[in-house]
Amino acid sequence: MEKFRSWIPHGFDYLSPDEIKILRRLQAKSRDCFEKEGFTEIIPPGIDYAGAFAITGRNAVPDRIFEFRDSAGEILSVRSDLTVQVIKAVSSGRAGTSIPADLFYVQPVFVDAGKGSGAAREIYQAGVEMIGTSNGTTYIQRVQRLVELARTVLNELAPGARFIYGDARFLEILFNGIDSMLRRELSEAFYKKDRRKIQELCQQGDVSSDRAHILSEMPHIFGGEECLDELEKLCSSEPGLLLLLKEARAIQDVVFDFSLVRELSYYDGPVIEAFLPGHTDRILSGGLYDSLAKEFSGKSLPAAGFAVHLSELIRSRKVGV
Repeated sequence: MEKFRSWIPHGFDYLSPDEIKILRRLQAKSRDCFEKEGFTEIIPPGIDYAGAFAITGRNAVPDRIFEFRDSAGEILSVRSDLTVQVIKAVSSGRAGTSIPADLFYVQPVFVDAGKGSGAAREIYQAGVEMIGTSNGTTYIQRVQRLVELARTVLNELAPGARFIYGDARFLEILFNGIDSMLRRELSEAFYKKDRRKIQELCQQGDVSSDRAHILSEMPHIFGGEECLDELEKLCSSEPGLLLLLKEARAIQDVVFDFSLVRELSYYDGPVIEAFLPGHTDRILSGGLYDSLAKEFSGKSLPAAGFAVHLSELIRSRKVGV
């Protein structure tokens, strides 16, 4: 018998009646929370040009999108990233809103996770995009607003979550002058906290001894505000990093871990993730991506946001977390 008669593709599944009830409650709570904070809902199309998603890249590899050719020969994809679509809509004037714009969505995304990975390929999300700024708003105030809003939302959906804070600008400074291929390998080793691999790659790339030392040691220094003192000593030869560490002190009640490297290449500032105690998969992820709008309009636009992974919250409740 053909597989399609009784099987469904890996990474997809039917939701049970109980799971549907949980999902609907989470979606309703998300909408209520976003609307109370003054956000307006946006519903991007389920299908877009594949190039819109590919330009952002997941680890610079666009093969995690479901790509197909329509009857007119256009190369399209089902939605794999809501942030990209919202930024595209605002940049092109299709969002029906002025800038600054505070928008939210409650929609699924579809990501082509590899067979055997066990990862879901249909992921329910609820998230926000804060695009543009009011006059006088500082960079750190934008970061604080992002973290505070994320905390407010999770207090409603999943109380007790722990927040991790990183910053993509650390690696941009440390990777200055390093070729793109070595950057990708170093990023992976940095995220995995693989000291030996980092040292090997730094030798191959002729990275300065000071920067090689910072790259190999920084992933192993993480924790509360006290770890920032240790990081300042480590980064004493890099004024740019010291400024970022000073900025980070304005963020409260997070775990600082600057090995946090998001897989989406468009993050260019602070990044955040959140986890439930005893649970290894993140339930929220986000950050700042001021350069993303340039891909669609040629101009940078202050932008920040996060997505709550509702599918992960459903799974966590099934296992009693």
